[in-house]
Amino acid sequence: MLPGDRHLVHWIYYLETDPEVKTFDFTSAYERDSDRFWVVDVIRSNGTRINHQIGRGAGEGGEATQLQKDPSSDNASRLENRVFTDEDFEPHVKVSLRWLKPIGFATALRNHEYPHQTLILLDYFKQRKNGDIGQILSNPDVCKYEPALILGLIARLAIRGHIQLDLTVNSFGYRTPWIWSIKEH
Repeated sequence: MLPGDRHLVHWIYYLETDPEVKTFDFTSAYERDSDRFWVVDVIRSNGTRINHQIGRGAGEGGEATQLQKDPSSDNASRLENRVFTDEDFEPHVKVSLRWLKPIGFATALRNHEYPHQTLILLDYFKQRKNGDIGQILSNPDVCKYEPALILGLIARLAIRGHIQLDLTVNSFGYRTPWIWSIKEH
């Protein structure tokens, strides 16, 4: 359970929907001046580790990045710390809240892979490169499946970084634009 709005925005924008984040783990939470202070161990897709810390204001360091030795590592590798403040979260509040709906669709599929439908969607995305959700749902290869299933898979593929959803103007729906984000070599 997330204790506050800043934690929710951090989780959605900087962890759950960032395709560069491979895994994350909430490593500690403690009271600090009557506010929860969290540390999240983040492993990015390029293998680097960053500790995310959630603070309250500019006096706590803003987007401060510090390098320190990782005590859990045998080779004493460098570990980046980043403190997030309200100033970091404010520009992302609306988009983060718009992500709640697609995250809900993806969560409903949590324990199921649906490989056949996923491959159909990936092929669709690769062929078309961009479009909107309504076009996907009206495609003959896709429309034979339950729309909620397809929406959940679309959200899952966006979270995994295969496509990018544009939620800057409107919430998740038939007119939500998407673009293929896999770079082909």
